Amino acid sequence: MSGAEKGSGRVRGSTGRLTLTDLAAAVGMHPSTVSRALDPRSQHLVTEAKREQILAVAQRLGYRSNLVARSLRRNRTDTIGVVVSDLENPIITGILHGLDTSLRQSGFLTLISETQDSSSSFEKILEHLVARSVDAIVVTAATVDDGPLLERIGAVVPVIVAVRPVTGIDLPVIAQDDVLGGRLVADHFAAHGHDLVAQLRGPANVLNFARRAEGFSTTCAERGITEIRMSGPAAAPSAEEGARVMQLVLQRKRRPTAVFAHNDLMAMGALRVIKRLGLRCPEDIAVAGYNNMAFLDLLAPPLTSVVIDVEAVSACAGETALTWITTGEMPPTPHLPPPTLIARTSTTG
Repeated sequence: MSGAEKGSGRVRGSTGRLTLTDLAAAVGMHPSTVSRALDPRSQHLVTEAKREQILAVAQRLGYRSNLVARSLRRNRTDTIGVVVSDLENPIITGILHGLDTSLRQSGFLTLISETQDSSSSFEKILEHLVARSVDAIVVTAATVDDGPLLERIGAVVPVIVAVRPVTGIDLPVIAQDDVLGGRLVADHFAAHGHDLVAQLRGPANVLNFARRAEGFSTTCAERGITEIRMSGPAAAPSAEEGARVMQLVLQRKRRPTAVFAHNDLMAMGALRVIKRLGLRCPEDIAVAGYNNMAFLDLLAPPLTSVVIDVEAVSACAGETALTWITTGEMPPTPHLPPPTLIARTSTTG
């Protein structure tokens, strides 16, 4: 029997694979109607009764749409690449969850890759994503020297830079105001009477950390607070590096009364060193972090931290990607809400 084959309640074309035409014949509707009912972007054009009928028959017969053929027709793959630095970073995990949830609702699939802050890996990942014809790339792993690479890739496929900003590029950059975040910490220390402070600086090749340092140092100078200058930043924004740099801070002749760690992981490392040396936080030395990771209130003591609005970053990055894909034009960079500081026992006693 050629064409559509019927038997045992199943319908198959001559190749043995159920086609859209076969499914249309099974439900007695035109293939274009069936196609619209199965596409999240056009489902609203089909009545609910017809849509439910088509979906029920498709499920019963085991129909799977031919994504390759559909992507060729529409010149889209409905995939978006997402590049991260470290999948173990809780902040990145939250942003990934928000991105994937919002994009999936629009019918897109995210392809996630991790660089481990390797510049060679970063370039290879971007080139692989372009070769796989993703519709856009959201980059959360950029460093200060990546501008030319991002511009080159952005000339081929829409690139949205999120979380870690890069200057001097003609691409949407979605990141909160880290200068203001650093200022908030310095103001908080001033309000609690600290006059000798230090920073645990994150890696120099990540602009967020440089901006946090700028805001903090500028405000300390304005407030008449003395800042102990350290010889260099951490090699990585990790708890281990936070502990190492904190050890150096505490080896100085003058011990600061408060320390600003450039992220929560580094702050957690600092807290471990303070405890190991028999010091008390915040009585002997106060500690503030950045990012407001989950469960900071369960630390001993609970950690003061600057809030990164993960939901806002995820929403803006996803909406920017979708707008660029659907309109073919780069949208203006959206504005994120300003950072805030949540004060906890590590600085307030």
